[in-house]
Amino acid sequence: MRLIAHLSDLHIGTEVPEIMQALTRDLKKAAPHLLLVSGDLTQRARKYQFAQVTDFLNQFPIPKLVVPGNHDVPLFNLYGRLINPLAKYHFFFPSVAESDYQDDQLLILGLNSTRRWRIRRGQLSHSQLEYMRRFFCSRLDSRFRIFMSHHPLMPHPFHFPRDLVGRRKHAVKVLAVCDVSLVIVGHSHRLYVQNLQQYYPFLKRPMVMAQAGTAVSRRTFGRPQAYNMICVKENEFTVETRVFKAGNFVRAEIHTFFRQDRT
Repeated sequence: MRLIAHLSDLHIGTEVPEIMQALTRDLKKAAPHLLLVSGDLTQRARKYQFAQVTDFLNQFPIPKLVVPGNHDVPLFNLYGRLINPLAKYHFFFPSVAESDYQDDQLLILGLNSTRRWRIRRGQLSHSQLEYMRRFFCSRLDSRFRIFMSHHPLMPHPFHFPRDLVGRRKHAVKVLAVCDVSLVIVGHSHRLYVQNLQQYYPFLKRPMVMAQAGTAVSRRTFGRPQAYNMICVKENEFTVETRVFKAGNFVRAEIHTFFRQDRT
């Protein structure tokens, strides 16, 4: 069994201290094996904001996998945006923007979907899609497979599809061939757990997308701060959505899925 905390859109610089404290308590009580963060760590890619994110994440002595979001690229520093858009991100997170985690039960890949010439929208390159294929398809074993990016592969029913990642259809086809079961994303600050087959009818078996809300920011757009807790077992996995309410994070919903990679 593996317990995985999925945070997104921290937007440090707009954080609410009370909610950061509640999230810290909740994560320490749950004691996950792994922490995944799907982008927008900062509000404006400032050095002090990245430093604060690092201090927050370092409270948890567990493996972490992080990818950048569009807010982790400078918006007003045009020179920095064009020349080295992820310079500050890589200073605090020195691993490459393509990150992976592997153990005897999990196989996880995170890809950078931000682009220097796009303010909100993201894209996966052809080379990234080939890297994805090699990473997952060269390891066809019984481990549970997760893909992470900042930008979603499927829209929320009440959200415009303009913020979806570019080349998403190609990406979903690669993920399907390589038996990936779960896609985790952020970006739109909306909790959403759904089968990608609803948007991609060519899929022959279920593939779940779990979208996290903003974990600690005041940029909620009328929705509560939230994150996901994922539990992977031998024959099933669950995605529990946890929301901030009355001073604490509490369970909102729990979604259970049978592991199709076991059939």
